[in-house]
Amino acid sequence: MKNQYHQKRYRRLRGAMVAVGVDQAGIASLLKLSPTSISNRFRGYQDWRSGEMYSVLSYLGISKPEVVLGYYFPPDGIDPEVGDCPC
Repeated sequence: MKNQYHQKRYRRLRGAMVAVGVDQAGIASLLKLSPTSISNRFRGYQDWRSGEMYSVLSYLGISKPEVVLGYYFPPDGIDPEVGDCPC
């Protein structure tokens, strides 16, 4: 098993961001938060708020956020090794 503390968190979310050309600065602007606050969320130092998660998914054009929320925002930001998007 890989050391989860050295894995990059929110890999699926990061991939969705790359696919549409959005970076963390864009997410910070969307949520009206500082880049440091967004970085802290991606690094697992601060929890995402539910409204923030829904806003990010909407901004990325991801449909059915109530179904895929856990796919892009897994507990502690660590993606399970298996499982496809329930989209």
